[in-house]
Amino acid sequence: MGREAVTLAAVGDLRGEVKALLESQDLILRGALRRTFARADIRDPVVDNGALSFVCGNETVRLELGEAMAEAWRQILLRPAPSLREKLGLGPGRRALVTGDCDDPALAEALSGMTTAQRDEAAMVIARIAGAADLDRALGLAEQAGRPLWAIYAKGKGVSFGDGALRERMRAAGWRDTKSCAVSAALTATRYHPPA
Repeated sequence: MGREAVTLAAVGDLRGEVKALLESQDLILRGALRRTFARADIRDPVVDNGALSFVCGNETVRLELGEAMAEAWRQILLRPAPSLREKLGLGPGRRALVTGDCDDPALAEALSGMTTAQRDEAAMVIARIAGAADLDRALGLAEQAGRPLWAIYAKGKGVSFGDGALRERMRAAGWRDTKSCAVSAALTATRYHPPA
């Protein structure tokens, strides 16, 4: 989703200029005040005089966004955040071929009942990538199936085979990255489409 604004913020008695980022799972403040508010924990969003106010945990937050943006953000906060299953594009008639260790609880929940062993029934390939060999196996399966590939891999600094290595190899093979999303605290995902 990726909405952002540079604005004045108040969190309790603290005030300062921040970059506010409204993401699919979190509202993040960077700058003079640094906070991350899980969207699922945000309560009572209201707009008053061009400011969006809400409560999260024991903190009251106010963002001076202007009337139109404050109302747009309020409407987003009132909607439930999409599930990982929805972000991956899984659902009725949209199951996945799966390869690799997918035992992360959030990923396992998203995949529950949404997998198939039949290539012609799959809308995509979902692969847990821990290294080059996993990527080779997943890429071969996605090429054979002629389907997009969701690569699930560790995030953060110091991972042995992360976003940079994955993107470099996929782009060299002619695949293009078209979407990404968080999977869990430890994992992230990027969707790649096959060469035209």
